[in-house]
Amino acid sequence: MIKVANYYIQHLGLEPHPEGGHFARSIESAEEMDVRGEKRKLFSSI
Repeated sequence: MIKVANYYIQHLGLEPHPEGGHFARSIESAEEMDVRGEKRKLFSSI
């Protein structure tokens, strides 16, 4: 399973998402939210 996942990640040019997983495109928002007392940027991923 990992070999197959790595194949698609490399051949499709997918980027790692900061929260885990891989997406074709991650867009950082100017918006922030409080997560357990820590300010974090919001991301949209496709």
